[in-house]
Amino acid sequence: MLFASQRLTSKLRAPVRLPFRRAIYTTEFLSPHCMRRFSCVFPRFYFAYRYFFFVGNENCLRRLIIGAFCCYNKYMKVFAVSDLHLGSCCDKPMDIFGDGGSGYGGTMREDWKNRVSDDDVVLIAGDISWAMRLEDALPDLRQIADLPGKKVILRGNHDYWWQSYQKLKDSLPSGIYAVQNNAVRIENLLVCGSRLWSLGAEGDHDKAMLKREEIRLRLALDDAKSQYKDGDKIVVMVHYPPFDVSFADSPFTAIISEYQVSAVVYGHLHGKDARVRRIVNKNGINYYLTSCDLIGYKPVELTDVFSGD
Repeated sequence: MLFASQRLTSKLRAPVRLPFRRAIYTTEFLSPHCMRRFSCVFPRFYFAYRYFFFVGNENCLRRLIIGAFCCYNKYMKVFAVSDLHLGSCCDKPMDIFGDGGSGYGGTMREDWKNRVSDDDVVLIAGDISWAMRLEDALPDLRQIADLPGKKVILRGNHDYWWQSYQKLKDSLPSGIYAVQNNAVRIENLLVCGSRLWSLGAEGDHDKAMLKREEIRLRLALDDAKSQYKDGDKIVVMVHYPPFDVSFADSPFTAIISEYQVSAVVYGHLHGKDARVRRIVNKNGINYYLTSCDLIGYKPVELTDVFSGD
């Protein structure tokens, strides 16, 4: 008795035109012709197919391939949070910024573990630890490393322990990446960033810092642009807000609009009296506020970066 896939072989000499998601659940998908086409993407599964074809266990094979497709079809999610202000080295709680410290720690960790998988990416936009020295910040960084997902960190204004970029990179726990006026790639996600500076400052020093940060932001975006490939997404991570309290355009937003940026994340702001918006759209780009006390201690998902469609 011929197997179903053998009986249908003659019907499938022409290219398979069934949509892939529908064809995978049909007997046609198990034909030798279709499996040879499939082997271009998944070579190992073609050998599995040959084995199951000869032993005659088509149902087992179908389950194997459907499971493999479901794993392949999973997409990476991107989350963001900032201003964790972890304090393994000292007793300095988050409620110094106001009454928003009640969910700090347990609530955030619980939500992180429930929503973030090891395949996802979490961006941490500065003010990570109260430590003053790198060796004192490492316990906090290990806490972050133990949570699900790949993490990308940026220096904030309170991260005094972040001095030498190269020394930090050499010391980071596995699964944590750092950006400092450059870009890093995680699969088809490019994360770039710079700390920026306060736009409301008027002193000569502040003006010089703002000019310097414009240069650094452009350096980071140029690095992302140099690495860009078709299908990539670019996310900009900064610590200071790239606009003032009126959410008006700034030199920072003007620079960002020159590049193919999918989203921007920022933090730094705290307290119930802070004038904030969760999402600000400028020139078609969403800017996400990520200060943990202002987002309910739940990492924000950047839904406009990747989707399952």
